[in-house]
Amino acid sequence: MFEKAKQKGIQNAQWFNVETAERVVRLILVTLIACSPTFAHAAPWDDMADEIIDLLTNGFTRSIAIIACIALGLAAWAGKLTWAWGGRFIAGIVLIFGAASIVDVFIGAV
Repeated sequence: MFEKAKQKGIQNAQWFNVETAERVVRLILVTLIACSPTFAHAAPWDDMADEIIDLLTNGFTRSIAIIACIALGLAAWAGKLTWAWGGRFIAGIVLIFGAASIVDVFIGAV
């Protein structure tokens, strides 16, 4: 592959191979992504955290919790629900949907 380069007098043509080209392309892509306007604002972590909170507390998640509550009600009706599963489910709903209020209580106490 590099024989033509050697014949043309290009010295040290073997340093440029596929792996080196991939590294150069990755470096260019990372540099372009890091310099993009979306990362230029002051706090990128705040937006990411807000997106995660919105994902966990939006209407779709509420609908899933309602369906799961119905499923647990059916399991209790059939006699297949233990207190442990019911307690875990209730604790999970309280912690997911009440997390903002719980944190606000602790922040207000400080």
